[in-house]
Amino acid sequence: MTQSLYCMLLAMTLSQTGSSPNVPVLGVEIVSVTEASKQHRRLELPFGAFIKSVAPNGSLDVAGIKDLDVITRIDEIEIKNAADFSKVTSRFKAGEKHEFAGWRSTPSKGDFVWDKKSNWTVFVQSAKESLSNEFLKSIDRNTGVTTFRHADASRSESTQSEFQVFVTRKGMGKPRLNVRIQQVKPANATALAVKEFVIQADDKTFTMTPADGQVKHNSGNGKSWESFTTEVDTTIQKTVDAIAKSKHVIIEAKGENYSNTREISREEISRAAKTLQFFDWWDK
Repeated sequence: MTQSLYCMLLAMTLSQTGSSPNVPVLGVEIVSVTEASKQHRRLELPFGAFIKSVAPNGSLDVAGIKDLDVITRIDEIEIKNAADFSKVTSRFKAGEKHEFAGWRSTPSKGDFVWDKKSNWTVFVQSAKESLSNEFLKSIDRNTGVTTFRHADASRSESTQSEFQVFVTRKGMGKPRLNVRIQQVKPANATALAVKEFVIQADDKTFTMTPADGQVKHNSGNGKSWESFTTEVDTTIQKTVDAIAKSKHVIIEAKGENYSNTREISREEISRAAKTLQFFDWWDK
């Protein structure tokens, strides 16, 4: 059986982990060198933990460890395989510093050779710290409102349909959770006039009905779209929670002159889940 270690933020949707914000997070997937050598014929190291992938902004990524690196030592402990790596790192605590050593690869004849001895200093992040690194903040100097959005989400209105959850905070006040649904007008629609959004999250159905003036109209680059932004109340909270936990989510925008349906992407769902966790861990 392949030995593999998945650290949080890489293998699971945060909203499904139920973990503590202080749990240590490395953000890495590993296998033993003996397993990796089946795919990399020139991987001739006798032992070590092979880095299959590193999560962006995680502890190992920040330390400079990359995909395809091989870890052979942590502090003074020899790492022979993935099991050793898992055993040693399972004792890590957030805030600690550890010294890693191993090998880095260089491209050679259509594959790689592991010929560069390398050393890395790893500062172990907490789950909260690692998650926070995925968010960017912007400040509106006129209103004093700071907005926190996932780094992969649109910063402002764009010419694409999007479902987005984000956090705002005015001054040092209480943070607020917000949701934005943007719908681009279909090419065959004669006009835009969204009156409600019907959301199917797996087997559950929800409705969002904007109040007068809440739907904003805009256009650009030959497209027209409407966006609905609102602070999350207890009713909308149930909808957002369901979306974050669902595998398939379909949003139907119903208007006076058309109805359009779109399945939101897994990336949009993942960002919503992470934003909910970011908001939940705000004061923890």
